[in-house]
Amino acid sequence: MWLAHYAGDIHHIDPVTGKTWKLSRAILPPICDGVRTVADDGRGHLYIGLRMEGLIVYDLRTHKGKRYVQQPGQQRGLPGNNVLSVFVDHRGHVWIGTNGGLALFEPAKGQFLTFRHERGKAESLAGDNIYHVSETVGHVLLVASDIGGVSTLDLNRFAYPYDKPAFGRLTKEDGQLSSNHARSVMEDAFGNLWVGNYALGVDFLPHRQQAFGLLTLMEKPLTGVSGLFRDSQGRLWISQDNWVTILKDGKPYRMLDISPHIDNSAAVVYCFCEDHEGNVWMGTSDNGALKYNPVTGQWSTIPQTRGMDVVALFTGHDGTVWMGTEKGIYSSVNGRVRPENELNRRIGYNAFPNSFCEDRQGRLWIGTMVKGVAVLAKNRRDVTFLRGLPTSSVNQIIRSADGMMWIATHKGLVCVPDANQPNALLVYDTRQGLARNFISAIEEGADGNIWMSLSIGVSRFDRKSKRFSNYGFSSGLPMGNFVAKSATSMSGGLLLFGSSGGICEFRPSSFAGEERVSTLGIIGCERLTGGHEPVDRLLVEPDAQGTIRLRHDENSVMICAGVAV
Repeated sequence: MWLAHYAGDIHHIDPVTGKTWKLSRAILPPICDGVRTVADDGRGHLYIGLRMEGLIVYDLRTHKGKRYVQQPGQQRGLPGNNVLSVFVDHRGHVWIGTNGGLALFEPAKGQFLTFRHERGKAESLAGDNIYHVSETVGHVLLVASDIGGVSTLDLNRFAYPYDKPAFGRLTKEDGQLSSNHARSVMEDAFGNLWVGNYALGVDFLPHRQQAFGLLTLMEKPLTGVSGLFRDSQGRLWISQDNWVTILKDGKPYRMLDISPHIDNSAAVVYCFCEDHEGNVWMGTSDNGALKYNPVTGQWSTIPQTRGMDVVALFTGHDGTVWMGTEKGIYSSVNGRVRPENELNRRIGYNAFPNSFCEDRQGRLWIGTMVKGVAVLAKNRRDVTFLRGLPTSSVNQIIRSADGMMWIATHKGLVCVPDANQPNALLVYDTRQGLARNFISAIEEGADGNIWMSLSIGVSRFDRKSKRFSNYGFSSGLPMGNFVAKSATSMSGGLLLFGSSGGICEFRPSSFAGEERVSTLGIIGCERLTGGHEPVDRLLVEPDAQGTIRLRHDENSVMICAGVAV
């Protein structure tokens, strides 16, 4: 055990023998502004974090110390001189928390790999003023920062030297913390997280048995997923940059490289569909649609869509393949591909068709990013638009087993109970408990409920209670934005949602016995009086109606609340 005095003297205490010895500041490089933190790497080095004077690495064998300070313009230097935390992870890597970001020390080179907050990049560090670094028993790095909240980094996923890590976040905005001014974060022996905040006390994030898991391939999560699809043979198709992975019975079946079949050097596959001949169609970014025959291995390009974003694919009951592109809707009938000019004129060439689905009557529902939802009659002439949608931006449309139509929008979930009355719709959003109104993808579970992915997690809409249950990082979900329309269901009721952090997998049946949240009750209210210490506390009694009333000058109160255990 090391005990560092702010003035600079450091004591070593052997908890077994009780013996102590002193590491005098006289043998260390000069310390003027005080010691913030100290850590032993177990390999003969003591790391001493200083207030505004950088970092001292002291060799306990040679009794020599070296100071590292921030140097303007130095790419691999210490990011800040105020070193508030030094932590050695399970692999022996040394993490330095400073006022200028997080750094990973490379002892052999005497250099630092720096991680900072980048505006607009959700996978970057949440904040640069790092107060505390720790690690969970599951090897997730926890980084407490001022303003940013807590950043998380799964050390199981990213191999040294962590050149392109994707940080997750626990923040006030996501409902995980009461404040973004995190000063310390620790995991206890039961897997619970405790976060100490500036001026707002402590947040407690309980550990639960995790019903969510990550789909892995060769014991590694599949990150950067852009699309998911289950074909008629039960195989799972997973798209990533330039590659499509096919899993059969949960095992690798085939790896497809799309780069020889595109014009650009790279592309992602947004969507899939399977035609009546067993070909799998793929919609790509800037490279049109591709067609692949799983039996022969033959590829075909769709020249009419060359150079386009193809963001939606759907096979109708009559075998028509519908394609949603940045230039409108295209169709393929008996191998003949053509633009649907009249349909595009009716819904608008700038509508940006984003999703297709058929109702039980064979009408085509078209979700767009600009014009809401259009319904094409079976005669392929009449088009009607849904009225009453909360927004004109639609991500996905599905049909549930009972024939209801469900629409994932940027402003909540929409249900059309009867497709014959499309304007008799119901809207569900944060007022019914949805964590965020922006819905990325949607899928019906084997339990009959509607599951959806959001930017911050997964939500379940209970069709009986008409309420939402929300699940985030603390439930075991991957950190990273969930991808639009990246969802599918597998045999046995397994649901999959794709995200930049991996593929989330779970069975809705795991939530059948979900615990109820205890009711919170106010058990006391005290009015604080006096402008000097000690402050008087006067109990405020509610009136006959149970209401607590305060005068305009009685605005300093303390409310005590509790839950029934």
